[in-house]
Amino acid sequence: MATGYLSWNGSPTEGLTYDAMLYCKTNIGGYFFDGFMQVDHSIELEVTENPVETGAAVVDHAYVKPAQVTMKVMMSDVHQSLYPGQFTGTRFRSTNAWHVLKKLQGDRIPFNIFTRLGLYENMLITSLQASDTADTFRALSATVTLREIPVARVKEVKISSADQTTIKTEMGKIEAGNLTDVDMSLLAQLMGVSSSG
Repeated sequence: MATGYLSWNGSPTEGLTYDAMLYCKTNIGGYFFDGFMQVDHSIELEVTENPVETGAAVVDHAYVKPAQVTMKVMMSDVHQSLYPGQFTGTRFRSTNAWHVLKKLQGDRIPFNIFTRLGLYENMLITSLQASDTADTFRALSATVTLREIPVARVKEVKISSADQTTIKTEMGKIEAGNLTDVDMSLLAQLMGVSSSG
């Protein structure tokens, strides 16, 4: 998307670049809807427990579960887009916004969302719900549920270039000619058994 300045008259975002808007206006994957009616944040700590012999459970680990954010968004056909060029394609911005949400979900590519309470990275849309009533005939009222996708970090480790297969590594092979040079076992020494006798 373009990063030019927004310059139409009377806009509350006049003079802001697109990049600046991403970190000051609530958005879903860089798309600015007309209204965010409600945003629910859910971050839980999972505490793992194991029962012990006495019957009590002992906590052995705790980890933060992926964040979940639920947004109720509104879109109107009569308003002008906060960022020019968004929600175009047909004459109804509300249906275009719905298609954008479905595409974000269908692409299954993690994206960022920004809310008043902070930035969430690597989010996917897990659920989309929309109510189409007489009140929303020229508008969109949708509930978008997003979930954080943990990203694993990969570390490259250098290993030896030597063969690591047991087929090529002959271990524990004893040649018959070396048997006379083998020392007596510890058991034979303790028992006092002579190697000659």
